[in-house]
Amino acid sequence: MPTNFALKEQFACAACGEDFARETVVQECRMCHRAYCEECIDDQGMCVPCKEKT
Repeated sequence: MPTNFALKEQFACAACGEDFARETVVQECRMCHRAYCEECIDDQGMCVPCKEKT
């Protein structure tokens, strides 16, 4: 059985659900630490869901 695992080439944004290529800018929310696309993170580093909670 092979021990090499291929890295996922697609990234699914936790907020908008869109799939992006791994080469796209992926950012981590400073509140929940989940990965989001650059469109779903504000200038302060908060994702859309966390921003709505505050």
